[in-house]
Amino acid sequence: MAINFGSGILPNPKCEICETEIKPTEKLIVEKHTMHISCFKCAFCDVKLSVGACAMEPNLLERFGPLFFCADHMLISPAEKKEQILRKGHKEKGKKRQM
Repeated sequence: MAINFGSGILPNPKCEICETEIKPTEKLIVEKHTMHISCFKCAFCDVKLSVGACAMEPNLLERFGPLFFCADHMLISPAEKKEQILRKGHKEKGKKRQM
């Protein structure tokens, strides 16, 4: 559903994690990245995250988009994170997911 302001219609934003439309009641913004509340989970173990108790990997942002990690996985090296992310099947930005 879009929001109507006068003569213009603003579409709902898309989630930067799953790339689908976000309804206003499902919207979360973390470190300037917009996503579904349900998509804010560890990229490795899928545990639900809390703001302030997780970390984003900036070295992988351009290739994979925003990926967040729980306390158990945030200290893994960027190279190992990349390897695990590819193994798990995360898609690269602009490419279709391969499972």
